[in-house]
Amino acid sequence: MTNRMYDNRIRKIMELEALINGLKDQVAEVREEIIASMDMSGVDEVRTDNFVIRNKVVVRNDLDKKALKADHEDIYNAYLRENAYVRFTHNAV
Repeated sequence: MTNRMYDNRIRKIMELEALINGLKDQVAEVREEIIASMDMSGVDEVRTDNFVIRNKVVVRNDLDKKALKADHEDIYNAYLRENAYVRFTHNAV
């Protein structure tokens, strides 16, 4: 692939990412409209002919890694695992 081809592909990626971000904004607006309607009705679940729509609080317990490392660094290090991944980036020069 030539440098010009790389440039064109990155430009295409940037165009598509801009389109995706615009669509994400539209999805968020529609979602907020639905949530506002459900809130006004005082419900957290709506059933239609095609969908069940829920807007509920979900509680999740997470490990406070910073506190664990500060208080028990030996235990933290014993259970620490390394993860590797590939990161694709592009930046204008």
